[in-house]
Amino acid sequence: MSDTYQSGAGTAATERYEALFRVSQTLISIRSSEELFNLLARELRAVVNFYVMGVGIYDEKAHEMHTTSYGEPGIPLQAPQFAPEETFSWWVYQQQQPLIIPFLDVETRFPAVAEMLKNRGVRSVCVLPLTTVHRRLGGLALGSTEADAYSEEEVSFLSFVANQVALAVDDALNFDALQHAEEALRASEQSFRRIVDSIPGLVNTTTAEGEFEFVSQQCLDYFGTTLEELKAQESKGWTSSNIVHPDDFPRMLATWRRSVETGHPYQSEYRIRRADGAYRWFHVRSLPWRDSEGRIIRWYTLRTDIDDRKQAEDRLQLLLDVTNQVVSNLQLSDLLGAISSSVRRVMQCDLVSVCFPDSEMKRLQTFVIDFPDSKGFIREELISIEGSLGGFVFRTGKPWAGNASDLLQSGLKNDPAIAEGLKTGCVLPLVSRNGALGVLALGRREDNPFSRADIGFLTQVANQVAIAVENATAYRQIEEARAELEKAFEEIKDLKDRLQDENVALREQ
Repeated sequence: MSDTYQSGAGTAATERYEALFRVSQTLISIRSSEELFNLLARELRAVVNFYVMGVGIYDEKAHEMHTTSYGEPGIPLQAPQFAPEETFSWWVYQQQQPLIIPFLDVETRFPAVAEMLKNRGVRSVCVLPLTTVHRRLGGLALGSTEADAYSEEEVSFLSFVANQVALAVDDALNFDALQHAEEALRASEQSFRRIVDSIPGLVNTTTAEGEFEFVSQQCLDYFGTTLEELKAQESKGWTSSNIVHPDDFPRMLATWRRSVETGHPYQSEYRIRRADGAYRWFHVRSLPWRDSEGRIIRWYTLRTDIDDRKQAEDRLQLLLDVTNQVVSNLQLSDLLGAISSSVRRVMQCDLVSVCFPDSEMKRLQTFVIDFPDSKGFIREELISIEGSLGGFVFRTGKPWAGNASDLLQSGLKNDPAIAEGLKTGCVLPLVSRNGALGVLALGRREDNPFSRADIGFLTQVANQVAIAVENATAYRQIEEARAELEKAFEEIKDLKDRLQDENVALREQ
């Protein structure tokens, strides 16, 4: 693979991830689901090439799939209402995996929807599940006028896009539900409480002065506390909190007090402690409710879990950083050292290492290792390819993920990792066009296995690392060839000088 090709591929990937990052930042600012879908149809074209787009949201109570469709360029399309079972979104909602239809003209499972799309000129379709950690939402469908338009690599990237979209849709639906709850308050306080308790987000109301008035049951369950305990802590002046992360609490409290004083809507992001002690990021939004004379009589607050979105942003930023490094940094040791440190932080691992085979292709050499809390069992040493976990991944070209028990049952060896107390791991091949170049290994001391989404993301990272290795190898070979050429020129010059001296001597004789 040429340097020009690699540089071009890296630049294209950088531009695509940067565009996705801009889109994701725009999406999180939208609260209305209708406005969000309109924005998606326009902005996603900066990231993904499609002719038509559809977002299907499943209403479980009514057993209906509410589909919003858009054509080019982002114009809403009128589409008939189909039974959920007839739609692509229902299939991915149930199966929780992408649906790829490379040739729509031979598709038989969804005859009504397929016929409608074929009449619009669509020839291939990619549908991805919209799912968050809290619930299944529906599906994101993209249609192309080209047959077989969605490769495996493209689907992997689109899955990353769908995760961003799902988080934004979930946030918008939660906000729509809160708006509905506010309207219901006029009709019935009791009805309001029932509706609030059904909202997936964490909801509470406070008085005009900012004191707790009502807290949804989901909110209390998440905090692991009672309304009385919250009010007791409130009565002490909120000098501290066992709910908000200590690093975020001063900023949260100052911003909230400023909103109560000014009457301006409150909006912030901070970490909230779950009942089991784990902290997760939340987007918190409070709106004032005013009487007919404009006086604030109550505040409504919605807390939406955005921890997945934060992780997605960190991962997207990591891909951007890795891609930029691939294009700009040709010193392999510096590049892999920086990448390993970033991967360990974003993936919340204890160990990240990169290994390459020796010249005889019999052993793997640890080239870079990032393991701050190592006990010393894992070192930069040679490991036999035969019978080892790293060797298995290197030889087969397939990623491995599992725990210590899985490793022992497989018969593969990784004794140093077990001695270090690593309980779960993931090893991925660094694959180029010419085969495997090495392996990327990650390990955790916590019993927190790597998910399928983790492996998909890390595969993208490994692909970028493989490009970096090829670029650095090509650069080293060019430098070595240049040095050899300069040496040859010097030898030729010396030989020429000696011949001239000998020629002069012969003439004198």
